[in-house]
Amino acid sequence: MNKTARIEFVMTEEDAAKLKEYARMVRLPVSRLIRMILQGYRPKEGPGEEFYKDLNKLWEEVSKMQLTAEVIRDPDIKKILRDTSENILKLTIDIERKYLLPDKSKLKII
Repeated sequence: MNKTARIEFVMTEEDAAKLKEYARMVRLPVSRLIRMILQGYRPKEGPGEEFYKDLNKLWEEVSKMQLTAEVIRDPDIKKILRDTSENILKLTIDIERKYLLPDKSKLKII
């Protein structure tokens, strides 16, 4: 998308500080935050660094489980490991959607 239109508007120092703080909380530049709101999305506050560390640990454990499933000869254990790792991956995707993706607003933007 080619962004060529430039819009300037005036607000109080207090409102500007609130806007900047909200953008910081959702980990977006102010311009991106405004564009998302205009597209009907409501960004969520980003979780702390601990969330990302824990999610990465979970992905690492799933990778280990998948590698182990490749070398196991017992087909029953192999299937259990594959099914379990697949279920954990689906769960992590659901967690990412719930806590990271913005919600679609019900407000209609003209």
